[in-house]
Amino acid sequence: MKDTQKLSLCMIVRNEAANLARCLAGVKDLVDEIVIVDTGSIDNTLDIAKEFGAQIFTSEWQENFSTARNYSLAQATGDWILYLDGDEELIDVNRETIVHLLNQPVEGYYFTIINPTTNQPGGQSIRHVNLRLFRNNPKYRFTGAIHEQIIPSILAAKPQAKLINSKLKIYHHGYQTHSIEEKNKNLRNLNIIKKQVEKEPNNNFYLYNLGVALYQTNDLAGAIDAWEKTLENLDITLGYAPTLFRNYIICLNQANQPGKALEIIKKATSYFPNYTDLYYLKGQSLEKLGEYLKAKKSYQLCLELGNAPEHYVTTTGVSNYLPHNKLGQLMERLDEFEESAYHYLKTYLANPDYPEVMENLGRVLLKVLTTPLDLREYLLDNIINPNPSHSLKLAEILYSAGDYPGCLLYLEQCNMSIVGVRELRLKSYLAMGRLDQLEIELENQYGDSPGESSFQLGKFLFDNNYILEAADHLLKALTAGIETGELYFMLSCICCQRNVLWEAEQLIQRAINTDPERQEYHEKMIDILLQQAIETLKAAIDIFPTNNSFKDLLSSLRDINLPGSND
Repeated sequence: MKDTQKLSLCMIVRNEAANLARCLAGVKDLVDEIVIVDTGSIDNTLDIAKEFGAQIFTSEWQENFSTARNYSLAQATGDWILYLDGDEELIDVNRETIVHLLNQPVEGYYFTIINPTTNQPGGQSIRHVNLRLFRNNPKYRFTGAIHEQIIPSILAAKPQAKLINSKLKIYHHGYQTHSIEEKNKNLRNLNIIKKQVEKEPNNNFYLYNLGVALYQTNDLAGAIDAWEKTLENLDITLGYAPTLFRNYIICLNQANQPGKALEIIKKATSYFPNYTDLYYLKGQSLEKLGEYLKAKKSYQLCLELGNAPEHYVTTTGVSNYLPHNKLGQLMERLDEFEESAYHYLKTYLANPDYPEVMENLGRVLLKVLTTPLDLREYLLDNIINPNPSHSLKLAEILYSAGDYPGCLLYLEQCNMSIVGVRELRLKSYLAMGRLDQLEIELENQYGDSPGESSFQLGKFLFDNNYILEAADHLLKALTAGIETGELYFMLSCICCQRNVLWEAEQLIQRAINTDPERQEYHEKMIDILLQQAIETLKAAIDIFPTNNSFKDLLSSLRDINLPGSND
């Protein structure tokens, strides 16, 4: 296909230095020109834009997104317009795909926008579609100061315009928690939409967006009030109507009004019976009311319905791993552990990185399976080719079950640089009584320093309450020339446990001399001196049993409630 249609990328930016390079790197080979309108950056946004060959224009910010966007459109010379924000990223697309789209007899294309709501891998995200690619026509211009729209002008100029889904995706980084705090977008949006509502108080779309802005600033009562007013005169055929119901129900649940939420859900599902998110929210409302079996049915319905139609705003996973996870939690609460394990496993298989899914699965499996070997067999059969981080979690599950060889089996699949892997290996060997293997592990790690190897082994044993074994290795480390405050501290603690207080005092003094800034060393010295005083007083009372001063002083020291004071 001939590459004759030219594509212009149009962007409005302000202080997007943290994001812009990522955005432009993803599209530089897809577009023929980059048009950037800057509305007042004070960082190095424009330097980054220049590196990508962008045509840069400046425009004073007028608290109106449409004005800025339309200015960018006026500078474009391509046959088609693609618009992105600086904190967005076009993913999984090549030039051939774009060329194909530009040569079709359509007026514009929807893209799927993916909005992650957390910074955690596997965390929730919201999906919606938005028209982002359209023909360059001077009649096609944005309207609305915020949540600007291009479709109304396209349909006004060409009522039969063909607008279809491109199936392409845009990843939006901007509304993750850290970005919101960084750019304070919520308050900016709220101020803009308030002015729009003041100008047109009966504009339902503005009222709806006022509710969105209030919700994003955590004003739940304000959002509820705005959305209730929107519902009074709502045309349910409008594109934002399903999202209004969804957002309103979410807000009611968060405001602890599940009964009211169920009333709205009943109305919403009568209008939009295939909107999966509504049934997921219904399950949450029923849970809040303690109606667990009814909630179960609602979550099961989500699984039956499958994904919501693409034109709905939807939470990713609402047709699979989210309801499975909820069902796992419900069944665990009802002590139906086998069914709970089934749903937690389904959650994992649908989204292995979903937060805490491994921990949840392991917890209920420990209640379902009778032996550690049964547990290992279940994991081997059902979780195929786990990645290293998942293998570590599986190892932790087996360690909790007492299957230390199984734990080590999964740890073999982990890189030793992963936090927690080495320690869990050592703990497994310790639980198996394999002190020889412990020594080998640490010698391999600290082979160039036998003293350091002995110190680390002694410290590990000490931390895990293997005191006698720890003492031997710590003394070896001391003999080998290791003289750290931590070493003296541990040896002092061991002497205290053996009630060898004079040696304990000498050792803790060495720790203090080595590292005088460590508060715990001074606290230990006070403990030891108090214990010595208690032992001295007890011996004195044995000799002078009628001396009340000694008894009163001993009683006072015992009231301090330090280790050894009640011996």
